[in-house]
Amino acid sequence: MSRLWVLTDSAALRERMPAALVDALEARGTAPRLVVADRAPASWRGLARGDLVVARTHQPGGLALLQAAELHGARSFDSHAAVRCVRNKAQATLALARAGVAVPDTVVAYDAEHAARVGFPLVVKPVFGDGARGVRVVHVRRELDRLPWDGTPLLAQAYVATGGVDLHLCVAGDRVWARRRPSPLVAPRSAGRPVAVSPSLARLALGCARRFGLALAGVDVLETAGGAVVVDVDAFPDYRGIDEAPGVIAAALLAELGARSPLSSSNGD
Repeated sequence: MSRLWVLTDSAALRERMPAALVDALEARGTAPRLVVADRAPASWRGLARGDLVVARTHQPGGLALLQAAELHGARSFDSHAAVRCVRNKAQATLALARAGVAVPDTVVAYDAEHAARVGFPLVVKPVFGDGARGVRVVHVRRELDRLPWDGTPLLAQAYVATGGVDLHLCVAGDRVWARRRPSPLVAPRSAGRPVAVSPSLARLALGCARRFGLALAGVDVLETAGGAVVVDVDAFPDYRGIDEAPGVIAAALLAELGARSPLSSSNGD
């Protein structure tokens, strides 16, 4: 019989997910095997072909472990390729723009002069990132000049003013939830408050997730007079404030153990 594995890391274990997912699985009679990417020994000993792995990890080594599981014949939920794609913020932004999704004006910059082309204020973020880590707002050129331009590219995006509020859309298969919250740049841990998901927002969130082959995704949206602007897509968000999400995801994972599920987006076979 196929087994269920949860791949995570020490930082993620201090967050709501995947702990709430593990609790939901155990409440349904299934105790997943846990692999923590940054704790020794982090290995796939006992992993069998056809086992199912769900990963929520911020560690580059975690993605390597997920890829190793796929190469061993395990199924993934979601694939390392999908997660790696959205971690590359330049690649992800370009893919969204090519799909007709509204995104801020964006450049990949190696120096302040290049970054300044999008105008001020602007947002600077790592090209390879996860959530709001390393993201900052730059208001004037002297702030931009003081950044550590060491040859490592940064993503520079035009700042979109929305009063410090954004809309966080969470996707699990064909389910979409929305929470309006203070920007993570202002209040990183705020869950915000739930809001109704309009048909257009549902299409936007599902379209972004499916563009990258993700079953579990977070889509950060800025609401402007001209429409919704997508500023980030992440794999397996924390689903903070969404009480039913762990149960929804747990039920889908258990269904996936025996048969393909509508929530499933990838297969390591």
